[in-house]
Amino acid sequence: MAMTAMMTSAQASVSMATMMTEAQFQQKVTDLCDWLGLKWHHETDSRKSKKGFPDLVIAGPGGVLFAELKSQKGRVSAAQRGWLSTLGDAGANCYLWRPSDWPDVEARLRQLAGRF
Repeated sequence: MAMTAMMTSAQASVSMATMMTEAQFQQKVTDLCDWLGLKWHHETDSRKSKKGFPDLVIAGPGGVLFAELKSQKGRVSAAQRGWLSTLGDAGANCYLWRPSDWPDVEARLRQLAGRF
């Protein structure tokens, strides 16, 4: 009798997160921001801005945050780490998010929107 392997929902989520591109992940994050009524900004032509500035600035009733988004295996540059460190040292809420962080991303954005 042959047994077929079935993925758990957690395994399927990890598998999908591994395949998600940074652009797809950003779309998922900004779609949730829109649904929650949060304001967000992404510099569409980063060649005209300071190297390493976080991908998203998101604001809502619960404050403002800066988010650097990466694919599951994407590398963070020294300039990106520098911005996150400087902003964090200045008291800003800064995050490095990957697709596998989705439960935390969703929770933080809901909190920012005042929707626990």
